[in-house]
Amino acid sequence: MADKYHIDADISKAKTLPASFYRDNSVFDKLRDRVFYRSWQWIGHKGLLSDGNTAYPFNLLDGFLTEPMVLTVDSKGDHHCLTNVCTHRGNIVVRESAKYKKLSCGYHGRRFAMDGSFEFMPEFGAVEDFPSECDNLHSFPLESWGTWLFAGLNPLFDFKPVIEQMNQRIGFMPLKDFAFQAERSRDYIVQAHWALYCDNYLEGFHIPFVHEGLNSVLDYGNYETI
Repeated sequence: MADKYHIDADISKAKTLPASFYRDNSVFDKLRDRVFYRSWQWIGHKGLLSDGNTAYPFNLLDGFLTEPMVLTVDSKGDHHCLTNVCTHRGNIVVRESAKYKKLSCGYHGRRFAMDGSFEFMPEFGAVEDFPSECDNLHSFPLESWGTWLFAGLNPLFDFKPVIEQMNQRIGFMPLKDFAFQAERSRDYIVQAHWALYCDNYLEGFHIPFVHEGLNSVLDYGNYETI
């Protein structure tokens, strides 16, 4: 892909990506598999879960990855990010956010602990070599930064160095005291290729022309994207 689009590590030799990059479905699918499947994603905040035996179901990047997951917190206060697909017949296990003593599939009654470990299955008492490791709900990597939670399907890199860099820059802020305020939350639907939105966000050329308030508090001459 780098050869096709003439991507050069030297920014002085870089060129604007052609329109085909944003329109080609095969490129779109490759980026989904090579980038999003292998990276970390913000999945919410700890306020989604009350203390002890709570589950919150969601789809990771719904409409793009659409991976059914469930956040849980057990009686010890430990957080887990699990697949929300039963290991028996693929039924969705948790349908709504609520308090749960156990996670139970409504299809055949398979039961799991809040950490995803298999506990019980009706009429399987005589089955040999059961249960096995694959009968547990798969656990995805989960990290936190302040009140925010991040997970990945199969991340290729450790998230801790990312957090360390962030802490070096804004670690002075009381992140653990931050609280979600629903009345101040806004959703904006942007009908654009995700990469085009990133292009706009990462380049600072438009700031003096579009964001007067931001430009007034930035040293634009030393603006740098890392």
